[in-house]
Amino acid sequence: MNRKNQLLGFIICFPLLLLTGCWDRVELNDRALWLATGFDAVTGEKGIEVSGQIAVPSNMKPSGSGGGGGGGGGMPEPYFVLSQKGKNVGDALSKMQTELSRSPDFGQRHVIFLGEELAKKGLRYMLDSNTREPDINIRSDIFVVKGGTAKDILNGAAGFELTPAISALKKHQQYGGRGDISYLEFLIASHKKGMNPTIPALELDVKKSSKPLTKVAGLAIFDKDLKLLGFIDADEKRDFLWILGDLKKRTVSIQYKEGGNASLNLVNTSHNIVPELRGDSPIKFTITLSGDAEIFENNTNLDLVPRKNLKILERAFEQHLEKQVLQTVHKVQKEYGVDIFGLGEVIHLKQPQQWKSLKKDWNSKFKEAKVVVKVNLTIKSNGLSGPSLLIEESEIKK
Repeated sequence: MNRKNQLLGFIICFPLLLLTGCWDRVELNDRALWLATGFDAVTGEKGIEVSGQIAVPSNMKPSGSGGGGGGGGGMPEPYFVLSQKGKNVGDALSKMQTELSRSPDFGQRHVIFLGEELAKKGLRYMLDSNTREPDINIRSDIFVVKGGTAKDILNGAAGFELTPAISALKKHQQYGGRGDISYLEFLIASHKKGMNPTIPALELDVKKSSKPLTKVAGLAIFDKDLKLLGFIDADEKRDFLWILGDLKKRTVSIQYKEGGNASLNLVNTSHNIVPELRGDSPIKFTITLSGDAEIFENNTNLDLVPRKNLKILERAFEQHLEKQVLQTVHKVQKEYGVDIFGLGEVIHLKQPQQWKSLKKDWNSKFKEAKVVVKVNLTIKSNGLSGPSLLIEESEIKK
């Protein structure tokens, strides 16, 4: 090799000497993959109990391959649950490491559970580690366990899914919830002056089996100190999501005034909120909620082929929803007195100058606010038939 080629080779290879290697890399076989974390209060003591739902990769087989379903059919569980108590999260995790042969890896964790008692004590000084560690996935779903503990959820039944954590996440998504941005939304709301934070709620259905399944239980409401105030139920939570513009889908059923009942599936929802500030009068908000719908069930005597009858049923659904959403708003105003709907944020964005004088005592103003709800539905499909096939021809209203 001549001198020129030697020099060229040195120039090419020299930068490689300056590159740092992955000296701190942890091999996959040395990682404990965290699927979910549970946080609970320690009874009669200060501190926290941390529980981890940790994957056993060798046992994780798809549902159709003879395993899955949380270890059904005699197959070993695709996860195990480990718990430890400590002064804080770091202390508890340090104790957990004495029982783990691998290093904890939170990068694949998508679900966080909070026991109700911990939520009542407050979260402000408990969960800093969930945002500080760079390896932790901030896009997570988060739940308060109504009437129970996070550890109970992690040890519950998985149903169709491989683990209870995945089951909870999918149930929330199927119900029309915010899914993997719930934790992020909670963090954002906790720093807003015109909105109080909320967290979706789950509860254990202990009547169903010895290893109970989870079910959607509504929404947990927090004050600005991040202490749990109480809950609204699952239907009221859907009202809340619609007002925020986060509702993905919803099934609505009504009792028709002339007899019978009907149901529709609601999609493509939207919202608009208009505030009115007039001197010393209570602030007025007009909330307009819109959406497209398809008739799922018609047990009334209305033949829905004529457009006039479809409009009659459409208006009946609108009136039902206007009443229901307004009841939800009034319940939050009277029972909890905190703005979870972001109405203060609407004023902040649309009338920033007026907001300056309102933000210090916003929740008091929110409790006194007058709210008007208007619902605009567009039924785009009445299904495969006009009137119900089970109603006599003579009873059908054409």
